[in-house]
Amino acid sequence: DHPDATNADAPKEIPDEECIAFAKKLEDAVIADDGHSAGDLFAWGEMVDRALQGLSSPEHPNQIVENMRAGGAQRNMQLPKTLGAQIKEGGSYKFLRIRSGPDGMRVVFRLLGANGGLNYHEMTLGRRENKVVATDMYIFFSGETMPQSVRQMALVDSVMSDIKMRSPEVQQELKKYDIYSFLMAGAYQEGRFEDCIAMYGKMRPSLQKEKSLLLQRLLAARNVGEQAEAAAIEAFRAVYPDEVCVDLIALDSLFRRKAYREAREAIDRIDKAVGGDPYLHVLRANTYLMEDKFEDADNEAKAAIAEDSTRTDAWWVRVTVALKMQKFARAVDLLNTLKEDHGQEPADLTDPLFAEFMKSPEYKTWLKEKPSNP
Repeated sequence: DHPDATNADAPKEIPDEECIAFAKKLEDAVIADDGHSAGDLFAWGEMVDRALQGLSSPEHPNQIVENMRAGGAQRNMQLPKTLGAQIKEGGSYKFLRIRSGPDGMRVVFRLLGANGGLNYHEMTLGRRENKVVATDMYIFFSGETMPQSVRQMALVDSVMSDIKMRSPEVQQELKKYDIYSFLMAGAYQEGRFEDCIAMYGKMRPSLQKEKSLLLQRLLAARNVGEQAEAAAIEAFRAVYPDEVCVDLIALDSLFRRKAYREAREAIDRIDKAVGGDPYLHVLRANTYLMEDKFEDADNEAKAAIAEDSTRTDAWWVRVTVALKMQKFARAVDLLNTLKEDHGQEPADLTDPLFAEFMKSPEYKTWLKEKPSNP
């Protein structure tokens, strides 16, 4: 389970219909690329203040921290703009479910990037000025809440500043980090990924176990090579075996390496953490397709459709299975469904996948009966 933020003034229960209304507003604002409307649905100032608590004060201001606080006011536009850009490039942002937590009601969203990158957001809802807003946000890809990530950045950036005027608790927090964590963050931001990994290697062993630094090493390693990435994944799992953020990051590598059984295990852990997602059935189906396990692939695709009949990628998996198994009558039925219910047709019948189908009597009948056929 991920850490919960403390929102003392958040109501114990926000009715389901208000949670759904919040989710719909956010989805609509992201699709419309309306940063102002989306940003207004978050209590950004509250989150940033919570993240920076104790790191600066009017009596002893820390300029680094105060700059971050000032920048936090613009964060209400940053995330919506990022999401809107993903949608424009062909990605999607989908509300999945409501669930309750000790700190209030939550809504879970799936972010699917145009490049296939997968992430989930879980927002804790509260009421501020009689309006439902997100008072906290857990990012599955980073394994932290937004305030936790902001605080960690502030602590690393403050390593080189005077900490004597901080409270004993904050001084203890800052002592966790050293010059190498500061240099590692700088190398990552500048795209010097090998240097980033080298700085991680110079840290004391206890600091190398910090989740955020292990994650930064892994993200850097993805840009270095598969060997570096595999080593970073192994190091992360050794300390945090149950964290799904590493599963989300590792999926691309597992597919590239054709490690399909391991990919399904990762997908299962993600599925459990988010409470279920039809898209994950499609990912599993694709792993089975790659192994020529056609019945398993078809069953996963059918499970995705049962949960969300609009998932055309699941319908296309079923078409692929039918063609591979030369069940051409079934393929015709599925192609007709895609055309009639979703307005989709095969992009290229010269694809080798369709070769045997095009020799069949079912193909000739389908071609003759196609509504679009002149």
